[in-house]
Amino acid sequence: MKSVEGLFIEQHARGAFPGGQLVVQRAGVRVLDLALGTALGFREHEGQPVSVTPETRFQVMSASKAVLARALSILEARGLLDVQATVRRYIPEFFAPEVTILDVLTHRSGCTMPVLSSKPELWHDWSNVVAALRTEPPSYRRGTLAYQPIAFGWILAEVMQRITGMSLQAFTAREIEGDWAWTTSEAAAHTYWLGAERYLLNGTNLASGFEHTNNTITSRTALVPGAGLLTSARTLASFYDALLRDDSESFRRYTRPATRGFDKISGAYVTLGRGFGLGWRWPHPYGWWGTQRCFGHPGGFSVVAYADPTTDAGIAIVTNGNRSLSDLVRRFAPLGSAIRRELSEQRAK
Repeated sequence: MKSVEGLFIEQHARGAFPGGQLVVQRAGVRVLDLALGTALGFREHEGQPVSVTPETRFQVMSASKAVLARALSILEARGLLDVQATVRRYIPEFFAPEVTILDVLTHRSGCTMPVLSSKPELWHDWSNVVAALRTEPPSYRRGTLAYQPIAFGWILAEVMQRITGMSLQAFTAREIEGDWAWTTSEAAAHTYWLGAERYLLNGTNLASGFEHTNNTITSRTALVPGAGLLTSARTLASFYDALLRDDSESFRRYTRPATRGFDKISGAYVTLGRGFGLGWRWPHPYGWWGTQRCFGHPGGFSVVAYADPTTDAGIAIVTNGNRSLSDLVRRFAPLGSAIRRELSEQRAK
């Protein structure tokens, strides 16, 4: 896959990201496995640079939502979870009485939890999360398409823990193969903000505190299931490769279109399944055109991981340079299209 490799190397050379990994896996075989650049030490005050290796863990941010959704799909398949039921069935003290599990999975609960989301210094104590689930009212009317950047994980992880009596860390370690570090003190790549000093999303300046929150709080001292997971491109590509082999109806419901429209939070048009972001006909992080069958999830503005049924491949592109939503599409769409083209050509030979 020389053209894909060359494009990724060219992006790094022109400063698109300090370091990254790109892995394409098909039926258990890695057809591309690339690691390059700097994991830590991009800033002068960080000391001697540390190079990215294939095993380096990155903070993949919202790409973690798909892993949590997979955990929920396992519970549903075993008859332990009813997604049509209200959140209150599992968390009786939950503030919004009519909101269902499916509402949360499809980002139509209206529960974005802006108060706790704006106070990362409180995230380390899960009791603060449970208290917020009890006291924070919805930001939007139920049924409104409003992406839940952090609340998605807080709500669903607590539901999972109430059902199983297990932590998210323990459940995913037992049920989903891969290197999943929801919190860790071990070395990992730093993620960097390289964009403008002011980048507003839902009225919040994401640029302010981005590096502090993502490098010292999320995945480090706090469990943030919808926006904080340390893992590698190898693990994510393998995860999606395995999901392509699951033909069960219980899982396929998670990767079919469940909602679409303009998201109140980002302003972007999205097509969503249950916890998975789906492709569509027009430019998308999964490729320039025709990615309707793809399912996965971006992370921040630097990660995209997904399954492509058209080429039967799990794909993960993990980097540590963040700028904007438009930059995410401009960087990853050409990579996704090049991957699809080369895999299709290989299959035709």
